[in-house]
Amino acid sequence: MASDIQHPVFKAQSSDPPFMQDYFSRSILIDLASGPKNGADQDDVDLNQKLEAWEKFYNLNRRHGAFAGKTPYEVLRTLLN
Repeated sequence: MASDIQHPVFKAQSSDPPFMQDYFSRSILIDLASGPKNGADQDDVDLNQKLEAWEKFYNLNRRHGAFAGKTPYEVLRTLLN
């Protein structure tokens, strides 16, 4: 009896539909043309210091589930030794 069942075959799309490709390309161009968001100045010293502190925390102190609870720095150090 199981051989009588007809299962539909679906073909996966190889990429996003054309309307989505057009949307993303326009979105990227608009983002590039508009410059920094929310009035943020790229030369803002306070913003750069905060980013540097966040990067240090993220790479040196924050444990990652993808690395079995290790920090990215611990994984890098293990790989290099």
